[in-house]
Amino acid sequence: MTAHSVNGATGRPRRPVSPLRLPQVVLLFACITLISCATDVTRPLRKYDNATYGDASIELKALATQVFSFWNLHFASYTSHLSGLLDSSDLPIERTRIKSGQVTVHLEVIGAGLATSDLALQAAERLSGLRDAFNEISPFQIRKLRMRMVVVPAGHRYEKTFASIFSGDNISVAFAVRAKSEDSNEVETSIREAIRSFAHEITHVVFATHGITKPHRAPSEINPEEVAAYMVGNCVELHVMGLISKDTHMSDNKVLRDNGLDGPEFFMSSMNSSIEATDALAQLYAKGAPTITADDPRADELFALCRESIDRVVRQRSRITPTD
Repeated sequence: MTAHSVNGATGRPRRPVSPLRLPQVVLLFACITLISCATDVTRPLRKYDNATYGDASIELKALATQVFSFWNLHFASYTSHLSGLLDSSDLPIERTRIKSGQVTVHLEVIGAGLATSDLALQAAERLSGLRDAFNEISPFQIRKLRMRMVVVPAGHRYEKTFASIFSGDNISVAFAVRAKSEDSNEVETSIREAIRSFAHEITHVVFATHGITKPHRAPSEINPEEVAAYMVGNCVELHVMGLISKDTHMSDNKVLRDNGLDGPEFFMSSMNSSIEATDALAQLYAKGAPTITADDPRADELFALCRESIDRVVRQRSRITPTD
């Protein structure tokens, strides 16, 4: 015999409330975990928003990726923290979408002037080549890539966490980048930084979705996964743009370190890892011209360094062996 509760005077059976099922519990747990991690990233960085470092005029940027996987389903949070004196929250936003093959770029331009909008479109078009470039370098392949890029004007503060759910090798990411200025040289620098930033964070995502990411035990020291992500960013930039230049790889992180920045441990770890990757790149530049093109023998050396850095992380953190 089955007992039913009755809905008021109508006498209609009321459907019993079912307990949370396992997928719902997993989703709830993932959301709580990712929100908590995002808060841990942004809160300690806010006090550095209006800081200065010696004679350096540098706007801090921190991007953070957290991935929680359940079987072949991945829950991700992507946090962007861009320091600045001005608030970007009240500025108008223009949105557009660019699709090329297996890559889709959702573009949001904040406070868009004509030059800023043009920069954003150029960056989005270049990002369309990121999937093929990454697959050329990495043993772990991306099937479909969806990117959401928020372009923030120079001098403005921006902080937001995006959530995403995707499956298998269909990667979805979302980050903010800065439009440095409307000067033609700065436009190309901004585009290159956007390419490196997205390639860097996608590297973390791919590691996580393949189950080879584990906590780094010495937060303020050099993190092999961070070094690999920075190296991949450089390689993807060369693959997409056709060349890289020493002038665009002068690390702001060295300036920050030399002027005594003492930030959160995770930030310092990333900064120190960035410096190691930059030093490796400097050794390649020292062998010849301050520009490395795709047909330069040093390009093959750089791609080899990228693959070695990925293999190092895999060997240290997983039983998975990359396939050729």
